[in-house]
Amino acid sequence: MIRIIGFAALLVISLNSSAEWIQVGYSDSSYSYVDLDSKKAKGDVIEVLTLVDEKMPDYEFQGKYIFLSRKLVNELDCENKRLRILSTIRYSGGMGKGEVVDSYSGPSQWEKISDGSIGNDLLKLVCIEVGLISSN
Repeated sequence: MIRIIGFAALLVISLNSSAEWIQVGYSDSSYSYVDLDSKKAKGDVIEVLTLVDEKMPDYEFQGKYIFLSRKLVNELDCENKRLRILSTIRYSGGMGKGEVVDSYSGPSQWEKISDGSIGNDLLKLVCIEVGLISSN
């Protein structure tokens, strides 16, 4: 049953072509975006849709497929400055376009967010937007 619900959530995300992507940051290998309209608050934890757009084709760790972007449903813990991934869809094209080449769901372990990271920029943007932290 959980697998079916997870797959249904991934399907909704993959069909969500109306997302308004706001760039959060970038690294040597990718650009990161968030769709603030997708945020759902559950106490101090916020669920939000993000997108990572690779600058160059990326390979799955076993080399089975190539992907150019991925959409992720993340949970952000504003109070404890941590993040976990609930689900991921990888796409053959950039900006969440093209064929779905892989997907998985199920929460990852919570990870502390480091100061100066893209995750920290995401946390600040989303948690300020919902009023859980101040902009000062």
